[in-house]
Amino acid sequence: MIKYVKHYHIKKDLWDRCIGASDNPLIYALSWYLDIVSPNWDALIMDNYTAVMPLTWKKKFGIKYLIQPYFSQQLGVFGEKQILAEVDEFLKKIPSKFILIRINLNRLNSFNRSDFNVLDRTNFELDLNDDYHSIHEKFATSTKKNIKDSNKKKLTVVEINDTDLFIDFSKGILNKKIALPNAYYITLKKLSNILNQMNSVRLFGIYKDETLCASVMMIKSYKRWIYQISVSNKSGLKNMAMFFFLDRFIQEHANTDFILDFEGSDIEGIANFYANFGARKTTYPHIRNSRIPFIG
Repeated sequence: MIKYVKHYHIKKDLWDRCIGASDNPLIYALSWYLDIVSPNWDALIMDNYTAVMPLTWKKKFGIKYLIQPYFSQQLGVFGEKQILAEVDEFLKKIPSKFILIRINLNRLNSFNRSDFNVLDRTNFELDLNDDYHSIHEKFATSTKKNIKDSNKKKLTVVEINDTDLFIDFSKGILNKKIALPNAYYITLKKLSNILNQMNSVRLFGIYKDETLCASVMMIKSYKRWIYQISVSNKSGLKNMAMFFFLDRFIQEHANTDFILDFEGSDIEGIANFYANFGARKTTYPHIRNSRIPFIG
């Protein structure tokens, strides 16, 4: 039986145990992570937490709607494979009070519901369980050349311990490209601080001539390194800072049983950048539904 459970009734120890035991555990779905990125989240829960689905909602103009939170690429239903066949049943149980739905499920979620508009979104993952030479051999020729060129630029990678420095630099770059609300950066700071306390994040700065030109946030969880945020200024782009960084990171983590999760993308140029590191393409569903006639 699947029940709708409000946030204050969720047994978070059982919830996190379910996520950890699922066939596709992701840090985004852990209760403490959801508490940061979607503080009021509710849930659909099967039986005694044998499978779960977070309902990340907001309210605007009196309308409650489901929305994908910042820093959470995939959510949806989590459980064992035989239970994941129940995704249709979970979707049927989404309360009607959520009259707009704009959420991502995860890559193991398949369903037959015809009342959702579905878009397959793209991710790229690189296995790090081989030696660096073997991984490097699968890089595209253009990527190998760019890495070689970046090595001539006298770049350095430094781990950043100052969260504010990382956020301020990222904000300065991102604000020139997209107007993100202040809530994005507030959430980022909270998330960074908690992840740091859990030893689950590394913040990096890439420097050219002792000047910061790019930064990266890597999240570590469930044998996965997530390439969560990466930004470059003009100097970083010119000097191919991300080629330099990723090559160094792959060298450091080769021969481990981790996956480098690039977190996207549907944008062709970015997708090609990831694919050219030899990463495999995976997809996950984005679902949309409206119970308001004039909103699609």
